[in-house]
Amino acid sequence: EGEGEGEGEGEGEGEGEGEGEGEGEGAGGNLHPMDCADIVIVAARGHTHRIRDYYTRDRSSPREDKFYGGDYSLTAAIAKESKGVTTAVFRRKLNTGDGSGDHVISNTLMQMIWAVGQTSSEYHHSPSSSLETGEASNERFYQPDEIKYHGGRNRQQTSINFFASDRPSGSDPCTGSYVDPQCSDNKNCDYVAEWAVEGSDVHFRVVAKVTTDQWVAIGFSDDTMMPNSDIIVGATNGDKSFIQDRYAFARQQPRVDVSEDISKASVSRQGQHTMLEFTRPLNSGDDADDISLTTCKYFLFGFGGPVTDYDRMQIGYHTKVPIVSGQRICLETNPQQCTSPLEPDLTKLISEGVRDDDDNATTKRGLNQELTILYAVVGVLAALVVFLLVLIIIFAICYCMTKPTLYTLSGIEETKDHKLQDF
Repeated sequence: EGEGEGEGEGEGEGEGEGEGEGEGEGAGGNLHPMDCADIVIVAARGHTHRIRDYYTRDRSSPREDKFYGGDYSLTAAIAKESKGVTTAVFRRKLNTGDGSGDHVISNTLMQMIWAVGQTSSEYHHSPSSSLETGEASNERFYQPDEIKYHGGRNRQQTSINFFASDRPSGSDPCTGSYVDPQCSDNKNCDYVAEWAVEGSDVHFRVVAKVTTDQWVAIGFSDDTMMPNSDIIVGATNGDKSFIQDRYAFARQQPRVDVSEDISKASVSRQGQHTMLEFTRPLNSGDDADDISLTTCKYFLFGFGGPVTDYDRMQIGYHTKVPIVSGQRICLETNPQQCTSPLEPDLTKLISEGVRDDDDNATTKRGLNQELTILYAVVGVLAALVVFLLVLIIIFAICYCMTKPTLYTLSGIEETKDHKLQDF
């Protein structure tokens, strides 16, 4: 099975070398992707393999679950290596009951990370180590199948709901849509995107459930990664808004394109959602800042990062890992095949999600109006009742004050009558 695993070597090669690639903690102290990670590590040579269940609390070398008091939770596993390609299949329960080393796989978006070990002459450290500068005393520091630092280029992350199928349509080259996998009955969706090819252009409509100080984005990539991806991002707070064509050269804030290649662009607020609409050419000719959509590309769906300055159109690090389409999405490149614009009925997935908010808002406004009228009527009736009560009280007081006087006068008159009679 090869050399030892080198799990406690302490070479100072920890996972968090400060590479400055921006994939780690975002604003607000978010966890690094490797923090508290449930990991399966595979090594194979021919049909001989090693597959083990690991856990890591931070960016140090992962330890087998039993190190933290957990158990080996894989119920079946097999792997092989052929022509330099390792293929592994393993099985585990959704809930293993191992709270020390395993995460429960539930019906929600879960962060997924993967990496491969570094190979000879293809090392990557930041800053460069002695292996890159040629000054290493041990040029074979990384032994085959030994668990050591994977390097900055051999890792990636995404978000996956294992219970839901990825739903970018892609079946119709002229139109397509993507719906957040957690969306129930296409209502109250966190993220929905639609697109329609119109001749040599493609029109996009993107809706995400965000606050007014958060942005919404859609991107295009050749390899599912953020570096070298073409991104359209926008936001609005009702008073100020922006939508921009950007390009990400690394895992950092995408740079605004020198050439803005989107048209018919708008951003609006719909209930609790922000909606972006724009049109871009399938091939803008801007090879420096745009990715051509004349060939199949991965789509990136991102939202929820902060807008740090509306006036300067500055955005912050995304708080949620962007979702990447499970396969490449292919758009029609023959201008004669797709001539219809994005029709209103194609916005069903979006409008239903937004309509709930709008209907709720309308219902609340209607209820408020009805309650206002009801309160006014009740107030008038109450005032009338009070007025009548006041009149009754006044009448009663007057009656009580005047009745004894009448009796007295009556008595006086009666006495006078007697006296006259006697006289």
